[in-house]
Amino acid sequence: MKVLITGAAGFIAGHLCKRLIGEGHHVVGVDSLDPYYDLSIKRARLKTLSSENAFEWIEGDLCDKDVSEACVSKNIDLVIHLAARPGVRSSLDDPYGTFQRNLMATIQLLEAMKRHGVKKMVFASSSSVYGGTAKPPFREQDAGESPLSPYAASKRSVELLLNCYVNNIPLGATSLRFFTVYGPYGRPDMAIGKFAQFLFEEREAPLYGTGEAIRDFTYVSDTVDGICRAADNLEEGTHKIYNLGGGNRVSMLKVIELLEKYSGKTLKLKRLPAFSSDMKVTEACPDKAKEELGWFPKVSIEEGIERTVAWARTKYGTPCAES
Repeated sequence: MKVLITGAAGFIAGHLCKRLIGEGHHVVGVDSLDPYYDLSIKRARLKTLSSENAFEWIEGDLCDKDVSEACVSKNIDLVIHLAARPGVRSSLDDPYGTFQRNLMATIQLLEAMKRHGVKKMVFASSSSVYGGTAKPPFREQDAGESPLSPYAASKRSVELLLNCYVNNIPLGATSLRFFTVYGPYGRPDMAIGKFAQFLFEEREAPLYGTGEAIRDFTYVSDTVDGICRAADNLEEGTHKIYNLGGGNRVSMLKVIELLEKYSGKTLKLKRLPAFSSDMKVTEACPDKAKEELGWFPKVSIEEGIERTVAWARTKYGTPCAES
């Protein structure tokens, strides 16, 4: 199978590309290399992927019609759409850029798929769509009508857009609501990866609020497995939504405790005010994904943090560490 993965230089996409190539698929990866965070990290991922014969690379912005056209015109069987402008807090500063990269880019991609008869898409949505009114544990049928940030609103907008497209063209789509994905080679702006780095570099880490905010953490291999299962279960004419999370609901204080336990170090903290755009609790109900996809998270928060700390030790623990 030939799979287009958007945002291919990103954290989750890098792990997904490796899995699909290992299973014998041909991967076309596209990424704009947006400097939202250190581009050297993205380029390191690409360097690893580019050594694979079954990986084809396109650099470009999907908002550009010609780029979307070039990607989809390569006899693609399936699109896994992970490209996005991430960041709940940063979207408050740049709502236009967030909607441009998340919603408008998706429209260009869907239009290209329509022109070339590509009928399958898996879309990376977010637990942030549940906003400030949903009661945990969050279920897929919860309305998601009160997003707390432009980022959350943009992700929910794409879900609604997919409803429109499956009703008008022969398309099968699935939206996966990710819950705080972490693990080796993770995004440096996310808490677990950032805190692990700062531990070994003995730097002060920002902690927003009291540390009592609850997050439902998902190890990256579990998220990748959910993506693959969703891809295998696409049905033309339907748009399904699944939570990919559940079972690893802990506070940030507990995360710090586990990081210190497995690193043998003490994290220096700089306490800062909480953001109004941050959800106080995220908790997934995984029942639908378990029943329909046979998916459930396998890696505990303890095991996942231990693995992440072991990786961070090799990357940040010595002056000569390499990515």
